[in-house]
Amino acid sequence: MNWKSTAHIGLISTHELPDHFVREYSDRLAIWRRDGARLGWEEIQAVKCLIWGDRTAVEVYPPPASCVNLRHTRHLWWSPSLEASVREHCRHPEFDRANGDVIASKLDEPRPGNSRVIAIVR
Repeated sequence: MNWKSTAHIGLISTHELPDHFVREYSDRLAIWRRDGARLGWEEIQAVKCLIWGDRTAVEVYPPPASCVNLRHTRHLWWSPSLEASVREHCRHPEFDRANGDVIASKLDEPRPGNSRVIAIVR
């Protein structure tokens, strides 16, 4: 099965924002800029907060053989178990447990298949 045959599985809605286009799936957001420019972390965070609010989401970079790179689209992934695991195991040294906000990136250990969690967005 190729990516085209599964591209709409779990699609909940699309969001047309002034500068961004977003596909909201049951497990992820696919975000890209209307002008085709690369997305910055602050933009991704703002779009995530607008659509998903206070959820903790992750961005994953798979091994090169598993990449689909058609445009400058960034994906944020979420599930209840993923959020719980991130909150438990991915703590930045400056994380303040009292206020519960993850505000920095963390490079995690390689996962099976050489995937790495490279950004935590809260």
